[in-house]
Amino acid sequence: MLNKTLLESLRKFDACIVPYSAFSKAMKSIEECMELTEFSRESANCALLGPSGTGKSTICSILQKNNPATIRIEGDFEIIEKPVIWAEVPPNATPKKLASALLHAMGDPNPEAGTEFGITERLIISLAEARTALVLLDEFHNLLNNSKTKKAKQATCQWLKSLINRTKTTICLVGTEEFAASLDSEIGRRFTRRYHLHALSAGTSTEPGEFVSFTLPILKRAKEIFGFDAVPNLLNHHFAKQFWIATGGMPFYIVTLIKDAIIRAVKSGKSKLEADDLAESWESGITREVSLIKVNPFSLDPKGLAVRWGNDR
Repeated sequence: MLNKTLLESLRKFDACIVPYSAFSKAMKSIEECMELTEFSRESANCALLGPSGTGKSTICSILQKNNPATIRIEGDFEIIEKPVIWAEVPPNATPKKLASALLHAMGDPNPEAGTEFGITERLIISLAEARTALVLLDEFHNLLNNSKTKKAKQATCQWLKSLINRTKTTICLVGTEEFAASLDSEIGRRFTRRYHLHALSAGTSTEPGEFVSFTLPILKRAKEIFGFDAVPNLLNHHFAKQFWIATGGMPFYIVTLIKDAIIRAVKSGKSKLEADDLAESWESGITREVSLIKVNPFSLDPKGLAVRWGNDR
């Protein structure tokens, strides 16, 4: 069991968000799309692309948090305005399933009730009444799943095109790069604005990469929140390389590894967060799917790390 003090500190730690260049650029660009849509004849739609763990969900969460729901009074009625909605495209999405998912995100109490036409009309009315400026469609590959027939894909994409034409709302598709080609063949023309997230660069001993500039403030914040006397020295290039390899430079896994190591150190009564704590966390398999080598990088000296990384690439 984790004690309440530790859980409260972890909550504060989780609230720390460190943007990196592509992350900040994507955020700003999506916000600009919202502005363009408001003042243009056509909606400015976009796609947010990147591997798992690069911050796509964090961007969606921030956009929604920065544009909270409010209540508008019109006569005797209270209307909930939802500037941003975030919905997941359901597996094997059909027009009806997709419309229902969006209605659910809008807060409709019976999103699946009715025909495809009826649900779609309710959705269009709801988007207008709620003055929704941005629709984030996560897991967009479910629109283009290869298990769907060509006719089924075309029907869903045609429905989405119709939604775009009938609303003054920016639609942002969120997903992985591997489905961008399918997007081009189906509805690519409607989503020419594309913003890419990526793993952070490792850098060199003389020119630290984005990994270091991203991770340093996280370790500093961990020291402040948990009262550690010291945290690992990320300016040590060998340690930074070990850490980068352990996480593949993926922002989500960097934070996850640090968080797990913090819990281990606190539960052990340590006054310092050390590389050994990160090594133990790596051994638990918490970053297995993104680690660039199959053995614990924190256990290797510079030569061994270079040899192993070269062999496993």
